[in-house]
Parts: sequence; structure tokens; C-alpha cells
Amino acid sequence: MAKKKTSDNFNPFGLSNLKYTNKFLLIICLVLFAFGLVMIFSSSSVTAFVRYKRTPYFFAVRQGIFLGIGIFVFLITCNIDTSHYGKLSWLGILGCIGLLLFTFVNGVSANETIGWVQIGPFKFQPSELTKVMLIAWISTFFEIKRLGINKMGVNLFFFAITFVMAGLIVVANDFGTAFILLAIGYLLYILVPINGFVKLKTLVIVTTLGVVVLLGYYIFDTSSFQRQTSRLMNFTNPCTEENFYSTANTVCNSIIAIHNRNLTAKALGNST
Repeated sequence: MAKKKTSDNFNPFGLSNLKYTNKFLLIICLVLFAFGLVMIFSSSSVTAFVRYKRTPYFFAVRQGIFLGIGIFVFLITCNIDTSHYGKLSWLGILGCIGLLLFTFVNGVSANETIGWVQIGPFKFQPSELTKVMLIAWISTFFEIKRLGINKMGVNLFFFAITFVMAGLIVVANDFGTAFILLAIGYLLYILVPINGFVKLKTLVIVTTLGVVVLLGYYIFDTSSFQRQTSRLMNFTNPCTEENFYSTANTVCNSIIAIHNRNLTAKALGNST
């Protein structure tokens, strides 16, 4: 988001660096943050009070804490010269792979997904961090390899790293996040200025291999296949107690929010 510095008086530790930030994009992000916080409160207040015996603001406050931490990290990254992003992205990718592997050793399970790391009272998903790191890494990778950008080995190596991360997420039973990660990788790769024939050949090879590996995984792990299928079919009856507290929570909350079949707004908290 931050533009590369152009002034010799650029202070790497001052908030004045925000003036190099894309203001329009920053405002959009802040609006989305606020909107998301309101939506979390609206959709979770009843669950927090009825199921967890907490204040209706419990999940909204917790989300607000993480939002504050995120804004603090944002201010720090604004003070980092963008020329250093390349080195950090490689470390970030290796760190994400390490965290994904760590979840299999000492991770926390939620809804049959082994994808959480707990630090004290807080939990986070390394797979979410992986999405951000992939975006930063792909630009760095193809910039470094620009002289050999049309070589098959370079293109396949990029997808090898992407598929390793997505594969670890799939094994952790988080197919949705893995799909999003692959979609990010595919879309960004399509935008890279690579020879059309090399790009098409690479996409055919990696897509074919990906489908074969995925089918093989589900053949040997039928329970995961059945779970993913049930998540797709739960929209037919999402608000049973079993489905609501497991695989159809999001769908049911959406139905609750518009329970009277009216898409017009209601007062905050009244949709549930």
C-alpha cells in the first residue's frame, strides 16, 4: 500500500510516512474494517449471549482487539522501506510453511479443522497469513527471476511452493482457504508478463497434477470428502442445532439476518 520513498528526509520511524500511502485505498480499508466489525457484532451477539453465556459484545470486542493490533502492525510496515519487502517476503513464506507444519504438531482444532495456533488467550490461523505472504512473495519472486521468467522451471517452482502451502491447508481440513489461496496464486500468475505459450503450458501441467493429487487424497481419505460434501449440501437445512454449531454457521446467520425475507436494514442488533 505504501509507495516507495522519494525524499532524502524520509523518516523510517515516523508516522509522517503515512503521506506516502495511497489515501483512497487506505480509506476504503478503514471503511471495510468498520463495516466488518459491525457485521460481526450483529451476527454474533445472540450466539455470544445464548451459547457462550457472554456479553453480546464479546466477539465484537475480541475482533476489535485484533483490528487494533492489525492497525499497529500496519503503521510499522508503513515505516519499512519497500526495497526490503523482497527479503521479508521470502522469510514470510518460509515462516508460513513452518507455522502450517506446526499446526499438525501442536495446533488447535476447531470444527474439525486443525489450523489454529494458540498463543496465550489468542488464536490465529497461519493460513490467513499465508494469503498475504503469497501476494508479497509472487511479485518478488518474478522480479528476481525476470531474466529467466519464460523458463518452465521458474514457473513450475512458483506453483510448487503455492501447492505445498495449499496442500498443507487441505490436509488440515480447510478446503475453502486452500481454494482461495490457489485462486490468488492463479490470478496473480495470469497477470505476470510471461510468454503466452509457456504460461498456458504451465497452467495445464499444474492444474492436471493438482486435480490428480486432490482426487487421490480424497480417495484415500473419504471422511474429508464426505465432510466437504456435507458442507456444500447443508444449505438445504442449515439452521438445525447440529449444523448451526458446525458446518453451516455462516449460512444460518445469513438467514437469521434476513429472517423476514426483507433486505432492508434494521437497527443494529435487531436482525437476530
